[in-house]
Amino acid sequence: MESLNEDWRLFCSKLKKVKQTSNGIEALCPSHDDKKASLTASLTNEKILFKCHVGCSFDKVVSALGMEEEQFFAKKEKTHPKTIEAVYRYEDKDGNHVMDVVRFKPKDFRPRRPDGRYTLEGITRVPYRLPQMLEAIKDKKTVLLVEGEKDCDNLAGIGLVATTFPGGAGKWRDEYLKWFEDANVACVPDNDHAGRKGMNIIASKITKVAKSVLWLELTDIPEKGDLSDWLNIPDNDKNAFELLVSNAPQWDPNSLNITLADLELGE
Repeated sequence: MESLNEDWRLFCSKLKKVKQTSNGIEALCPSHDDKKASLTASLTNEKILFKCHVGCSFDKVVSALGMEEEQFFAKKEKTHPKTIEAVYRYEDKDGNHVMDVVRFKPKDFRPRRPDGRYTLEGITRVPYRLPQMLEAIKDKKTVLLVEGEKDCDNLAGIGLVATTFPGGAGKWRDEYLKWFEDANVACVPDNDHAGRKGMNIIASKITKVAKSVLWLELTDIPEKGDLSDWLNIPDNDKNAFELLVSNAPQWDPNSLNITLADLELGE
């Protein structure tokens, strides 16, 4: 936008008898022997707009000013093509395909219906790895609640059951609540304020129906780090993680120094 502003100033400097108007400027048209200001112009975020009300063409005006056509348009930012890095399949309680979350590189996430459309219109959303989660609840095992599908898959790789939601902890929907009835849950937020806030919101919801809700913060990971970062640390394995879970406190907003602001739903 700054280069377009510079071109606008250059454009105005080349005109004669320039006057400000409510919509931009008016001036003498440079491409014909103008006696009365017949050129009007304005600047937007994307282009310089002008019109000769006598009828001079865009090309003639640009040529008369000694400028180039490209100077009248904002430079398009270079975009890098996105490639699919991972597809996370969401299933209903019976294992039927409900939706996907597609991870792109450069990093981006988009929900996708089974028919390939990138929209969730008409889709009933469910927690990730729902069948495995329900089996764990039935077997009275702890369900780990984390902030991303990658974390869930990495935990599954070491024999643990985890779940999350489309969009992560900050995208809680009350329709998920029924799936946590009688569950033993351990909430594991990412190591940042947004992660803790989002997970606190979820904990305050599921504690109404779950059998127990533990709170586990991973302190030996960097700021904004996640459970996958923890698993990448040497000697951090299933046994080490289960030891942390067994010593995790019950979620309690009073003992965890959680403020009301942390429990307010975001937009």
